[in-house]
Amino acid sequence: RLAKRILGIEKTESKPEYNARVAEEAVNMYLKNMELVQALAQSYGFKCHFFWQPTLFGKGTRSDYEKAEYESQQHLEKFFHETGRVLREKTTPTRGDKAFKNLGDIFLHEAEPVYIDWMHLSEKGNAIIAHAMAEEISHLFRTIPEK
Repeated sequence: RLAKRILGIEKTESKPEYNARVAEEAVNMYLKNMELVQALAQSYGFKCHFFWQPTLFGKGTRSDYEKAEYESQQHLEKFFHETGRVLREKTTPTRGDKAFKNLGDIFLHEAEPVYIDWMHLSEKGNAIIAHAMAEEISHLFRTIPEK
């Protein structure tokens, strides 16, 4: 619902026009939410990690089914590419965003189908994402002091 509100979609059939400002606002909102959670983490003593979700627009080789899904949602492609560009610009490693991992291009070279629609993943897709997330946070388990 939030994505539909941000994109100006009132009905499922509605296809909003591309607006680069909305991509910038979406990234800014995401980064502000990260800051809020990081402040809570510091205050309450927990660690947090953030992962940017991939979409079908970041997949290089699409199955026939994924191609049909892509074509049905192609009106969103510019928005997602612009959002990705703004996100990469605002989350450079030099900013110290160690708790953030952009998984937007994780399926760029994946030939097998991994999507069930333009943003939801199959079991195989979820397994790939889970593995990437586990690798990213595995260091946390090696640093837990023994009692």
